Amino acid sequence: MRRGADAAADRLATSGGLLFVGGFRHPPNVEAVLWFCREVMPVLVERLPGIHLTIAGSHPPAEVSALAGPDVTVTGYVSDEELEKLYRKSRLVVVPLLTGGGIKGKVIEALSHAVPIVTTPTGAEGILEAETAMHIVSPDRFAEDLVAIYNDLDRLGELVARGSYIIEKYYSFTALRRSLELEIPFLRHEQQPMA
Repeated sequence: MRRGADAAADRLATSGGLLFVGGFRHPPNVEAVLWFCREVMPVLVERLPGIHLTIAGSHPPAEVSALAGPDVTVTGYVSDEELEKLYRKSRLVVVPLLTGGGIKGKVIEALSHAVPIVTTPTGAEGILEAETAMHIVSPDRFAEDLVAIYNDLDRLGELVARGSYIIEKYYSFTALRRSLELEIPFLRHEQQPMA
């Protein structure tokens, strides 16, 4: 695990900025980026000179598009190839969700792209072993914790290594196949005709 963390830290040293990914027909995403840009970004801009947030997602409403400025880019829809590039160049993915329930696809996606995540308990909900694979923080501590972790490449590397492990263990095709193999004998037994 340590070797993976070291490799991740090396890659993260050449990356920079923050990335939020989410479609804006989902109201919790609108709420999250508005809150983040109003409450968290001013602290980050002051404490992390040159920090930049990219907001990627289809159908941004006018209030989200209006967040664009020197420190924030709002892309609207991006292709899979463009999104891959955004993940590769970003140091951190932020998932500052305040409301919503269940496993968030954006979190699994970020883990699978080997980018460290800072999120709220709402963003981490339902993810197995989440506390080992991402930095989970309450909204009132989000800015301070993000400032503290942004340049801690060793910690970020550990999160990436743990996140990759979690993806392989629970959310990969291999994990799916293992789950099905456990269930298929039972299903076959149920489908056998009665004697």
